[in-house]
Amino acid sequence: MVIPFYDEEATLRACVDRVIAAPMPAGWKMSLVLIDDHSGDNTGAVAMALVEELRGSGEDLTLLAHAENRGKGAGLR
Repeated sequence: MVIPFYDEEATLRACVDRVIAAPMPAGWKMSLVLIDDHSGDNTGAVAMALVEELRGSGEDLTLLAHAENRGKGAGLR
């Protein structure tokens, strides 16, 4: 699953928590990619904290970041 985000400091953690808590079909493993679209607030730090917290949990979580704001849709291309 890919989650592009921009200035989602107040909501990113809840979004990721909900996605991780979603039931997966038997035998499937979730891979989660977070893409920061050059947020202007503290969202990047929130995302990095999530990655650190989940590092040893067995979750497959990747954080990428755009060097400039390109629109959330660019994170899906």
